[in-house]
Amino acid sequence: MPSSAFTGTKFRLHTIIFSCLVLISLIPVLLLGLWVQQHSLDNEFKAVKEKHLIIAKNLSREFQRYITDTKSAFSFVNSVQIPPENHIYSKALLSKYGITAACIFFPDKAPTNRFSNTPCSFELTPEQKTVLRNMSGNTQLSDLTRINDRPAFLISKALDNQARAVGVLETTYIKESQRSIAFGERGHSMIVDATGKVVAHPNEEWEYTSKDASALSVVKKMMAGTTGVSTFYSPPMQAEMIAGHTAVPGEGWGIMVPQPIEELTDNADDVHLAVIIISLMGLTVSTFLSWIAARHLAQPIERISRSVASIATDKISSISPVKHQSQIVIKEVDELTHLFNNMLRELQTTGKALRVQQETLERSVEERTAKLQEEIKQRAAAEQKLRLSGQVFGSANEAILITDPNLTILEVNPAYCKIMNTRPELVIGAKAKFGDLSEHKPATLKAMWEAIEMHGSWQGEINGIRYDGENFPKWLSVSAMHNDKGEVLNYIGIFSDISPLKTAETQLKQLAYYDQLTALPNRTLLYDRIEQSLQRIKAGNIQTAFMYLDLDQFKQVNDTLGHAIGDTLLQHISRRLTDLVKATDTVSRIGGDEFTILLHDVAGKEDVEQTAKAILESFRTPFLINNIQISIGTSIGICMLPEDADCVQQALKRADMAMYEAKSEGQGHYHFYDAEEGRKLNDSRELQQDLVQAIHDNQLFLLYQPIVDAHSGEIVSVEALIRWRHPQKGLLTPDTFIALAEESNLILDLGDWVIKQACAQALAWQEELGFTLPVAINLSAREFSNPELVERIQSVLSTTGASPDMIEIEITETSAMKNTSMSTGVLKRLRGIGINISIDDFGTGYSSLAYLKRLSVDKIKIDRSFIHDLTNDDTHAAFVKLIIEFSKELGYKVVAEGVETEGQQSILQELQCDFIQGYLHSKPVTAARITERYARAETLLV
Repeated sequence: MPSSAFTGTKFRLHTIIFSCLVLISLIPVLLLGLWVQQHSLDNEFKAVKEKHLIIAKNLSREFQRYITDTKSAFSFVNSVQIPPENHIYSKALLSKYGITAACIFFPDKAPTNRFSNTPCSFELTPEQKTVLRNMSGNTQLSDLTRINDRPAFLISKALDNQARAVGVLETTYIKESQRSIAFGERGHSMIVDATGKVVAHPNEEWEYTSKDASALSVVKKMMAGTTGVSTFYSPPMQAEMIAGHTAVPGEGWGIMVPQPIEELTDNADDVHLAVIIISLMGLTVSTFLSWIAARHLAQPIERISRSVASIATDKISSISPVKHQSQIVIKEVDELTHLFNNMLRELQTTGKALRVQQETLERSVEERTAKLQEEIKQRAAAEQKLRLSGQVFGSANEAILITDPNLTILEVNPAYCKIMNTRPELVIGAKAKFGDLSEHKPATLKAMWEAIEMHGSWQGEINGIRYDGENFPKWLSVSAMHNDKGEVLNYIGIFSDISPLKTAETQLKQLAYYDQLTALPNRTLLYDRIEQSLQRIKAGNIQTAFMYLDLDQFKQVNDTLGHAIGDTLLQHISRRLTDLVKATDTVSRIGGDEFTILLHDVAGKEDVEQTAKAILESFRTPFLINNIQISIGTSIGICMLPEDADCVQQALKRADMAMYEAKSEGQGHYHFYDAEEGRKLNDSRELQQDLVQAIHDNQLFLLYQPIVDAHSGEIVSVEALIRWRHPQKGLLTPDTFIALAEESNLILDLGDWVIKQACAQALAWQEELGFTLPVAINLSAREFSNPELVERIQSVLSTTGASPDMIEIEITETSAMKNTSMSTGVLKRLRGIGINISIDDFGTGYSSLAYLKRLSVDKIKIDRSFIHDLTNDDTHAAFVKLIIEFSKELGYKVVAEGVETEGQQSILQELQCDFIQGYLHSKPVTAARITERYARAETLLV
């Protein structure tokens, strides 16, 4: 009999015995648990029903008492005549019971407040008024209604003359009582009125909207006055509920105390768990005892089964004879044991012989296996190398071809076919062409094969021809493969198409030497072209002209039409300029709106002048861009090579100078470089650069010219006048350098320096003289238009410690009248901080006395040109008189400038001029001379 039969018999016997014993012990345990669980649930439901009913009855009695007390309080307040001074107590009594408003409703007039003659604080709908009229008896309570969009009750008492006292009873107390009832997780209470409307409920929507719950079965029972315990489904709780319910006697209200049934079953879970635990414990004990009994009865057969299993796994030598260890011996089992032990001894003897033969066979197999594994490894390595080489050959981006010693193509890779525009079947077997040598010297091919023969390889750039005839640049590498004898077996050619590199090289050259917007040569290429032209000039008797063009009012185009239109305009201009010159000439763009033209091999200035006129004439034709006609001009500066310049920088500089001279003549002009004009312009630029250094090296200083009282001759203030002590050019007056400073931002730095020096000197005079001597400071038009002027002056005053009354600001009439709205604002701000203002050179600008009314100034300074001819020109005298009279009408003081004679002073005194300034009293002098004059207390003589 097979061993599996013994194993199966043992398993079935043991299982049957064990299962029977377990089932016998399990049935009574389960029956006991079920009885205990059912008995516990019945007791739990009974207790809950009684509790819920008791709570509902208690709430019913509480609300009956509350309603009775509320009616009594309301009836008392409206039955007794209470003095007005005690109304506060009546209100407090009603508020205690939740009555928030009380009014008297009359049949023939508007309702009024119960405690004052003011209008009632709430209104009743027609339906609510009908309900009140239908109320009978003394004091009545309505069903739940809405007052001012909130749920409330109306409490009413009939008065004399068919009037009725009506109060608003809030549901606050009822809701608080409802919320005080809570048990379990969702156990609560619910109150409805006699119509089934919800008065208090945990669901806020039901409560706020007075939900009509009359359709619920339990509500119907309450409205019918039934007291008891019922089950129903609650929509807001979404659960089956059990509830104790009753009604409020005399009012018809319903009260119920519901709780989800599932919470009750949750309480029974503990009992259920205890029953399960006890059942499991009993089952565990019975299972253990059943297992021991089944094991004891099946033990002998189990031992035989294990021995048979060992035989099946070839463990015969380790098996011991089976012995009885059980106290219970079965006869059939004992016979089976003896037969098994005999069979076991025979098997062990046979097994020993088989093991010896097996060991010999295994050694032989191991040796053969080792040899096969080594051969497999070698073949795998060779195959891997072949696969790797094939992958490299097939996936390489470079073209690869293999030939025999006669240059017959044996193999090509996919990259070769892609680059050469061919297919493998068309080239294999054909002669290889490593390069097209038609464009190269014959020596190139010879040199290539000599290098291959000598070094075994060659590489370099060469022109290639695709099979469709297209030429392309390629980088070629050719290598020779030799055998052990040194004989050539194959040639391997590897090349790549370097057309993209050549294209990139061209693009880089384009970026480096050409303007990206107009595609014209840029500054770098221009320099190279000029240098080449100068070299050709040196080699032969030729002449070249260099033009420098600057567009007129191009910034206005950008500001008004936008930069996109401006860029397009530059492109149109570049094409128009290119069309006007020869192909050998160079048109370039070197800046935003700056172009240059290099005219090669010109006949003379007349030839260049014709070209310049043609350019200016072409600009008279408007440019049409996006249906917009744009008119723009240009100014041209011309420099002749080598007559005017012999290097690149000199050519640029002198053409630029000539261009500025052209601009000074007005728009649309050209100008040839003139050495004398260039020298002057160069001197001006050098002087402008020197001025920067002068500000930092203290080469500047101030002189002061007194302004005196026209009648007493006493100095009332001084005017600060700047001078420059140039290291090479000596003393320079303002007319030499102020205009240069105004052309750049230097005028702002220069102005700051003057204000600082003037403030410092005013402080020094105050300390030396004991009083304030104001210093007048001239502001240029550029300074006056600076938006930060006031802040800059305040900063200097703060830094130096000077007070505003120590300085006066002078601006020219032209500056003040240029932008009157801006001028008015700035002058008001300056006067607002305590600085006096003077209008300088009056009469030379707009000469508008009417505008003086709009300016906030203190003094008017009449220009010296009117004072000079005062004694012999009646017109000037009349004009000066008019200025003085009009200024005095406006409350301004008048200063006459350039007073040099006693006659001029006499006339000004007669005209009631306030102050005079000029050489009659003093030239501009140093600060020390001013101090000395006060020290001597005498008139300064020069």
